[in-house]
Order: sequence, then structure tokens, then C-alpha cells
Amino acid sequence: MEDRKIEVPSEKLNEISKILRNIGEPNKLKILFLLKNGPLPVCVISYILGLDQTLISHLLKTLRDLGLIEYSRKGNFKLYSLSDSSIKVLDLLN
Repeated sequence: MEDRKIEVPSEKLNEISKILRNIGEPNKLKILFLLKNGPLPVCVISYILGLDQTLISHLLKTLRDLGLIEYSRKGNFKLYSLSDSSIKVLDLLN
């Protein structure tokens, strides 16, 4: 049998593995799927999911640190939206 080597870009695998580990929690996935419909402020995400705004803010920070979401300001509100990389991840999950 011929000896074949498969080169795996370990940096990319580590990055993907970290993202998958961190979005495995159902509420984080719910947030990502909610944001697929367009930008939303914390208060609306909190209302839709029936979760405390403090918890939502914590989950959003984790998703932001992973580069999966971003925000823009509109008046007193931060509107959270999906980043390009999270759109690719969600497309893989569909």
C-alpha cells in the first residue's frame, strides 16, 4: 500500500474547533439564528429568547470575541449583526 500524507492546516483546525466548542451552547446558537434575520439590540434578543439582558450581553460578548458577530451604534442602542465568518458557519449548519 502506498504511503500517503495528508497535510492539515492545524491553525485553521484549532480556530474551527474553538468556534464549534463555543457555539455549542443552545442559547448562543439561537442568537446566531436570530441575527440571521438582521441586526437586533440586546433588549429585543432578550425579549424573544425570554432571557435576562445580562445573560444575553455575556453571550454576545463571547460571540463577538470569536469574531462571529459585530455591532454598530444607533442612538443609545448597539445593534448586533452577524459577521461574514458566522454566515459561513450557519450555512454549513443548514
